Amino acid sequence: MQHVPTTALRWFLQGLLDFGFFAVPARLLLFLQGLLDFCSQPGFIRDIYTNLDCRIERSNMFEAVCALLSKTAFPVNCPLGAVHLLSMEGLFSILSALAKG
Repeated sequence: MQHVPTTALRWFLQGLLDFGFFAVPARLLLFLQGLLDFCSQPGFIRDIYTNLDCRIERSNMFEAVCALLSKTAFPVNCPLGAVHLLSMEGLFSILSALAKG
């Protein structure tokens, strides 16, 4: 895996999670596709948790990403769509990465 500086990754993820980036469904779909690409990289989940969550002065990015995936995985008042399936795939890839250690 090519290492991205943790500050840049934290800034990128925090910006997406905080500033209403997902108000447009197409943006959410793009984010989920990118997140799945990140999650497919060996060690990404461990690294994001270790480098972005295990410090008191930093926000819990791993928790925020998992919360977003959980919220968007289940359809509410709408049919099952691509966003829901990608979110569920993201949750499964995170669980798989954690199980592999």
